[in-house]
Amino acid sequence: MLSLRPDVVGPTVAAELSQLDSSVTADEASVVIGTVENELGAPVNDLFASFSPEPLASASVAQVHSATLSDGTEVVVKVIHHGADVRAREDLEIITALAHLWQHNDPGAQQYRPVQIAQEFSTMLRDAVDMRVELANLRTFRDKLSHHEDLYVPQPYEELCSGRVLTMTRVKGTPLRDAKAIQGSGWKVEDLTNKVVSVYFEMIFEHGTFHADPQPGNLMVMPGRKLALLDFGDIGRFTPARREQMEWIVLALGFQDAEAFANILIEIANPPPSTDIAQLRADLGGWFDRHISVGVGQIDIPALVNQAMDLLHHYGLVLPGDFMLLVRVLLQLQGLSSAVGVGLNIEELMSPYVRRIMLSYLNPRRIAREFASSGLRWRRLVKSLPDDLSELIKGVRQGTMTVNFSIHDPDRLTDNVVDGLISAAALLSSAQLISRETPPKVAGISVPGAVVAGIGAATWIRAANRRREGFSLVSSVRNVAKLGGRASKKRREALKDHTAGD
Repeated sequence: MLSLRPDVVGPTVAAELSQLDSSVTADEASVVIGTVENELGAPVNDLFASFSPEPLASASVAQVHSATLSDGTEVVVKVIHHGADVRAREDLEIITALAHLWQHNDPGAQQYRPVQIAQEFSTMLRDAVDMRVELANLRTFRDKLSHHEDLYVPQPYEELCSGRVLTMTRVKGTPLRDAKAIQGSGWKVEDLTNKVVSVYFEMIFEHGTFHADPQPGNLMVMPGRKLALLDFGDIGRFTPARREQMEWIVLALGFQDAEAFANILIEIANPPPSTDIAQLRADLGGWFDRHISVGVGQIDIPALVNQAMDLLHHYGLVLPGDFMLLVRVLLQLQGLSSAVGVGLNIEELMSPYVRRIMLSYLNPRRIAREFASSGLRWRRLVKSLPDDLSELIKGVRQGTMTVNFSIHDPDRLTDNVVDGLISAAALLSSAQLISRETPPKVAGISVPGAVVAGIGAATWIRAANRRREGFSLVSSVRNVAKLGGRASKKRREALKDHTAGD
């Protein structure tokens, strides 16, 4: 997870973490068979015509075995490692507790949002150890990508699936690792690479849900000029708000608008209050000019991302997990194209989406839908406003709510107002005390009245001295501006009189 977060740990540490090997020792055959039988409720020999005890592969969460159905269909059976779900729950409890402890005890940790990152990791890992999630993802992507005749997504067999077992059709082909792997498949290297990228752009910008691990082992070149997309356990999803932000990023890239790009990235990063937004916007604009304005088609994605992460790390910004997942996908796609010797022309691949997004924003249906949605939100706000105000007033009365004001007053106007109020109150109070002859008295004069009158006089004298001597720089500049304005007005009037006389 941290290898995807160079904005948190820095690019150097993230690069090292990304090299960690995800393979683990496979479970014994008896353990795997026991898991399958317990989960599916029948002996393996009754479920499958054949089941290989030797795994095809073993990753960090599950291992995969080949099998055959009774009708001869070749399938693969993905089985969660024994105890992996239990260990995951225990580890997540520890990670979450440590995140809360760190964020509570270290004021500087807040900018890295460790609790939020732990929550994102918890969601990712819980999904990974539940095969029902991957089953749902398979169904979703088979439906969304069914219009691609040259793209294949494995078919799941739901009667042979459970929370710890997933059965799907076996895909035979060659991993998309280099140009040699593509030769003889009927694909041209450039066409196949553009196909992969265009499918990912469709998932990201049209569906808002995308396959998040485009590594060569999950992209298989099949006979008959077909491309297979495998392993749907790692999925990225965008909320409607994030999709709209992504659309604005695409438009900013398409129109090479550095200011718009900086603004939307600042909105996504949600910088802390102490951030110098003007300087951050200027630095982001400079980064945009160096990497984007030279031509989107020639973007060096690794350099672009690394320098962007350096910049965000310098300002202590943290990008959301779904956005960082997208960054990883783009880096993997760029690495994939480099491995097969093809340079991605992102500008050409992105241009259809720029036009489509522009047209969607001008679509009357979308405008009407957004207007209706805004109207409903305003209706909810107005409807709940009386109750909210009532709770606010109740909190103030009970002392459970306080409001802090911070006033920038370079001319000390507030001090003058307060001193004036104190002086007036003292004058009225002293008059009442003296007229009522409030004891104790000296020479027939009320001592409390005289003291209060003295306080009022001292306060008034302090305010008067401040007005005469305590002008601030802001006051001086303002007065100079006023004098200059009066002088300019007098010159205009003199010129007008002189012209009238001529």
